Amino acid sequence: MQQLIERGANVNLLSEKDLLSPMACLAQGRANLNFNEGTFYKIVSILKKAGGSINRTKDEATPPVKAAIIHGDLDLLEFFMSVHVHIFVEDTDKRSMLHHCSLNPNSNSITVLRRLIDRGLDINGQDSDGNTPLHLALNPFNREIAEYLISAGADEEIKNWKGISSKKIVQQNIVNFLRQP
Repeated sequence: MQQLIERGANVNLLSEKDLLSPMACLAQGRANLNFNEGTFYKIVSILKKAGGSINRTKDEATPPVKAAIIHGDLDLLEFFMSVHVHIFVEDTDKRSMLHHCSLNPNSNSITVLRRLIDRGLDINGQDSDGNTPLHLALNPFNREIAEYLISAGADEEIKNWKGISSKKIVQQNIVNFLRQP
């Protein structure tokens, strides 16, 4: 890594296919592959010293912190928070990290949701389709996440751009369930 940087490698260059920065690729690799912790932090340090952004760049599709959120990697999330990563970032679909946590349930989802909400993320924030994290937790149905969001103050009456509220999604799911043979 150091040799590439010394030869002028752009530490914020985005991958062509996924529009990921080296930092986002590194975070995703650690979450997906259980990357060796020491190696991970060493590479992060090298990238940061060379000007690599720990936060989402202007054109980047996926912020580096998203890997910690969707995989429920609490250590990685704590690391990002300790270096003051922007957790209020949205992706290209205007989805916050709460939306991504709702879409990608795992064994640590409730802890991640709690930490993000405690840090001030808008529990009722709407994405580019008008969906809140609660809308996304209900379709497909994830009871544990939906219950937590409601207990934390999510508004069941907010409608997405199609005019559908979270409450309406629950009603539709019940009707669909009852119609099954």
